[in-house]
Amino acid sequence: MGYTVTEEATRDYKAKCTITYTDQNETASVSIGADYGVALSTVDRLVGEGKDSAADYTNTHDSVTPTGLHLNDLPFIAMIALAILGITGYIMIKSRKMKRCN
Repeated sequence: MGYTVTEEATRDYKAKCTITYTDQNETASVSIGADYGVALSTVDRLVGEGKDSAADYTNTHDSVTPTGLHLNDLPFIAMIALAILGITGYIMIKSRKMKRCN
């Protein structure tokens, strides 16, 4: 009795598999890995009779936290700047009218 497990290739993910099996009352472990965006397969592994048979997959994703400003934020920044300019202009016009009246 055996198994084959294939981890599909996914961009930005690195797959690793640790296979643990019992062979003649002795537990052994094999690690296989693939680079980013490469599929990984266990290729016809036999299931041992012992309790310690397992295939543990780990997928690692190295992500970069976005920082700074993006072009998607530009409309909101422009609206805030426009509002600040409008309020500043309104205050300046009102203060000049008040000075003329005095």
